[in-house]
Amino acid sequence: MREDLISVIIPIYNTSIFLEKCLESVINQTYSNLEILLINDGSTDESPLIINKYASLDSRIKVFNINNSGVSAARNLGIKNANGIYITFVDSDDFVDVKFIEVLHNNVVNFNADISMCTVTRYENGEYNHLNIDEKVPNILSKEDFYKYITYNYYEGYLCNKMYKKELIINSGLFLDEKTYYYEDLIFNCLIGSYANKIYFDHNPYYYYNIHGNNAMSNKFNEKKLNLIDSRIKVTEILEQKNGESAIRSKYRFIFEGNVMYNQIKNSNYKDYKILVRKTTKKYFKEIIFKNSLSVKNKIQIIFILILPSIYYALSNRKNKVKK
Repeated sequence: MREDLISVIIPIYNTSIFLEKCLESVINQTYSNLEILLINDGSTDESPLIINKYASLDSRIKVFNINNSGVSAARNLGIKNANGIYITFVDSDDFVDVKFIEVLHNNVVNFNADISMCTVTRYENGEYNHLNIDEKVPNILSKEDFYKYITYNYYEGYLCNKMYKKELIINSGLFLDEKTYYYEDLIFNCLIGSYANKIYFDHNPYYYYNIHGNNAMSNKFNEKKLNLIDSRIKVTEILEQKNGESAIRSKYRFIFEGNVMYNQIKNSNYKDYKILVRKTTKKYFKEIIFKNSLSVKNKIQIIFILILPSIYYALSNRKNKVKK
């Protein structure tokens, strides 16, 4: 197998307690022809010390220090400075299997793919939760399959479980939207999928998503999280042009996520967002409630949410507490 240079882009912001495990998993890959771009996004914890330590130990590491600008700005800087034929991403609070890069590279080369992807394993409190993958999902994905799968399972919309031909990104002219704080990776993948002629999907999990209280998608509310509403609407608008079935799935997801957000802000002064959620929920409800691709169970759920949202979320929260 040819030894192409592969660029691994790792944005870093205040993840010192996870960072060494992440970096160890990358520098010890079975595939060694790497350049490892560490983008320090204005960290104020011990992350810079760890970054400098590893940079002194491994000549493949390149360090970039910037003022805190967000994960998308950090990733874009990495893309612009990448010299590899292929690009992959790892989040600094996650880690990867020792064969992560080898497998994705083998697949992208052997099948002449523009994008190579694998599945994701959730890692929480020392336990691994492997996602169940439908065996009917093919290894070689058409564009239709790609859109269907990255929206059916949230984790597959990630940047971090994929390897991209650098020329695919450069020729498309696409970069991550630096003003988007949620689903920026899913939006990017929905757009770049139009430019990919072939996508290879490996059903095995080689990427480990570390679930902890500081994850961007945690349940704690902050004002930036209102961007989740805008982002889900944007994803849906893109998918309506690309793949009708995936657009239905995205609308279904909005009804859940938008109303979770509504429940968090209903007693606040975010009047415009409250109106946007209610208006969009009703619109999407009318558009998908009679679609055959939505199961009866799913339809009952969204009817319940629309009519009795407080009771639905009270029951959901109680169920989650019992599981924990």
